[in-house]
Amino acid sequence: MKIKVSLFLKIYFATTIGLSILAVIFISVFLYRYLYQAITQTSIIYNLKLELAVEPVDLELFNKIQVRIKDKQNPPEINWPTIKNPFVGVLPPPAEKTTSP
Repeated sequence: MKIKVSLFLKIYFATTIGLSILAVIFISVFLYRYLYQAITQTSIIYNLKLELAVEPVDLELFNKIQVRIKDKQNPPEINWPTIKNPFVGVLPPPAEKTTSP
């Protein structure tokens, strides 16, 4: 009978230690994810809000600039037949004389 009780106590002790370690790990992970990271992200957001521009944005000017940028990205098509060729009527350079020895 003494052997069985001793074995039971060893198993009980090992199980208790194992569950205690798992509980500490679970609590640590929980606190890290939901408390520490939340506080860190809150401080980051607070610091970013301090760096935010205070001046209001002029929406009319912003819309004009957007329209100009879109116009530059989509230029009108070129009608090539109507463009004058600047090289028409230009004489070719004179041929150089070569002397034979």
